[in-house]
Amino acid sequence: MDRTGEARLAWQRAQADLQKALAELEKRVAEVLDPEALVAARADAAKKQQLADDLLQRYITHLGKSMDD
Repeated sequence: MDRTGEARLAWQRAQADLQKALAELEKRVAEVLDPEALVAARADAAKKQQLADDLLQRYITHLGKSMDD
C-alpha cells in the first residue's frame, strides 16, 4: 500500500477512535451541563472537528501530489 493509502487508513482509524471518545465525553458532559450549554459545546466541537478534517484532507492530498512528482 502506498503512503497516501496508509494515511487514509490511519485517518479512518483515528476518526473511529475520535467518535468513540466524543460519545463518552458527551455522555459525561451531559451529566453536568444544562441543555443550552451542551448544545453550544456540541456546535463548537463540530466546528473544530470539521476544521481538523479539512486540514487532514489537505495534507493527504498534498502527500498524494508529492508522490506523483
